[in-house]
Amino acid sequence: MARRSRAEEMAQTRLKILDAGKTLFMKKGYRAVTTREIALAAKITQPALYHHFQDKEVLYLEVVKNLTTDIQSDMKNILDKKINCEAKLNLVVLNLIEKHPTNILLMVHDILNELKKENQKVLYDLWYRSYFLPIETIFADFVKNGDIESQLTSKEATEYFLSAITPLFMPVNLLSTKEIREKVSKRIYLILFGFMKKEV
Repeated sequence: MARRSRAEEMAQTRLKILDAGKTLFMKKGYRAVTTREIALAAKITQPALYHHFQDKEVLYLEVVKNLTTDIQSDMKNILDKKINCEAKLNLVVLNLIEKHPTNILLMVHDILNELKKENQKVLYDLWYRSYFLPIETIFADFVKNGDIESQLTSKEATEYFLSAITPLFMPVNLLSTKEIREKVSKRIYLILFGFMKKEV
């Protein structure tokens, strides 16, 4: 078996750092994670980590950029499906639980409170385009169809929805896929029941 080149070794190490960083950041949030933890998880030294990333914030920036690229692609695929709005919301939440197993609003808190000003806008824009906007698009369809109470805008509905699904982003490793799907479906039904117009 051919030995990997120096460049290939460097690229492999960088990927290991990004994978370890993603796992820890998504589980614990930005503040609670240290570069020492990330280095241990990636099975490298801290100096090796700093060779690839100047500091924890630079690493977090790269992790979020990679994550949101994947999320945007998944969201587009869901929005393009010929299914009703409730089914789309179910797919969105299930996808986020799988790809982003942490409190989404914690991520926003980290972005707005823990990072340098120049990085806050970059990452908030990424978060808005990747998470908020696709869900708002679904609620805009509810509005267009006349299914949301007239005093609510799609933006307000999205803000409430994101806060209401927060309890779903708790450890779910003890639940089966079927149980997770049922839990998500019930939560979304309860959220939408409050949004829907009452029958006359």
